[in-house]
Amino acid sequence: MEAKYKKRILWGLVMTVVGLAGFFLRKFLYTGILALFLLGFGLALMALTFIRSKAGRRVWKAVSITFHSFFLLFLVSFLVAEGLVIGTAVKSVRQDTRLPDDVEYILVPGAGLMGENPSYLYRLRLDEALSLYKENPGCTIVVLGGQGDDEMLPEAEAGKRYLIRKGVPEGDVVAECRSLDTAENLQNFKAMFPGVERAALVSNDFHVYRCSLLAKRNGIEVIPYARVTGRVHLSLNYFAREYISLVIYLIESGGTIIDTANFHLQEFLHPGYILSV
Repeated sequence: MEAKYKKRILWGLVMTVVGLAGFFLRKFLYTGILALFLLGFGLALMALTFIRSKAGRRVWKAVSITFHSFFLLFLVSFLVAEGLVIGTAVKSVRQDTRLPDDVEYILVPGAGLMGENPSYLYRLRLDEALSLYKENPGCTIVVLGGQGDDEMLPEAEAGKRYLIRKGVPEGDVVAECRSLDTAENLQNFKAMFPGVERAALVSNDFHVYRCSLLAKRNGIEVIPYARVTGRVHLSLNYFAREYISLVIYLIESGGTIIDTANFHLQEFLHPGYILSV
């Protein structure tokens, strides 16, 4: 094998090893999706280099055209999706905090727990909802989220306790404790309040675009609010994850339902599971 091919395989091996390390350390680094992307690129680089070194010219040309066509499709779709996600995130961070008179509910999807307390990303959502509530007295905060397999209590219940500790009257917080993903969050809210057609929705910056799409699917017009995630590795990981989540959203829009409820990334290698959204 020529030296240039050995060098490419070495780079692919390095990317694969780093991707695997990032994947198995994801609980500490929060880089699961980035690790999977890196792992995929590393494996692809090694496979293509091996084929290039062994295959004939015509075979390699066919493989090269196929790969580059799929990669171009992925790249264009990724850039379009991320443009929509980032554009909505920027708008949501800068949103006017004074709600219209016909908006009475502030929706907050859950985002994981640390023990019995909201995670960092969840606290960002709850703190933004708290600020919005103080600016708009008379609104009701609806916290959405059930209990995952590795959680001690429903996310909505933990969020409700957090807001009450922060001074929100108990009567102004409603906890929906059955939904296990973002789609169910909006479905169950609509079931609880069928007459509501407009609401404020608070989430993380990377999450508000998809939340708005899912709310529209359930007949709810939302005004999105968000806080900047702030931590670079979290932002990169979760903005990248939204691409996969939007692909799943498009598939489900065609009528094929992909059940991602109650899935956790550490179970990725188990049969029957896909990426959590």
